[in-house]
Amino acid sequence: MYAYVNVPTTEWAGLVNASSHGSYHYDSIRLEYPYVEITNFHDRLPEGPAPDSEDVPDDIPA
Repeated sequence: MYAYVNVPTTEWAGLVNASSHGSYHYDSIRLEYPYVEITNFHDRLPEGPAPDSEDVPDDIPA
């Protein structure tokens, strides 16, 4: 499970209103916004930017 940071509200609205949430996420969010892995069952995915440390929410487990 991943928590994406700095995703604009317009992008969130697009995801919520998409006919396919998975396709929208893959095409519009996955590689465009930094994320923090919440679950650690495997290695971090190599694609996509990593968030700056000050952008990581305080309530995300390490």
